[in-house]
Amino acid sequence: QPFSVAGKRKGESDERHLWPEFARLIGECRPSIVFGEQVASKDGRLWLAGIRADLEAMAYAVGAADLCAAGVGAPHIRQR
Repeated sequence: QPFSVAGKRKGESDERHLWPEFARLIGECRPSIVFGEQVASKDGRLWLAGIRADLEAMAYAVGAADLCAAGVGAPHIRQR
């Protein structure tokens, strides 16, 4: 959990940070739509800013929404 307050908060230096591999796959496969989620925290918002820049550089339009997990059927109230 590189960006979660429940984790060690190592961010991009955490070996579990999946964005580099996800970005490689997106660039290779070029899907028409990409959907992901991240915690709605300061660290999560900073992460999203970097992801947004990477995706826009690959010619993707990017949007974001702060959603309550329970609002989509998850049994908890954490924001995503």
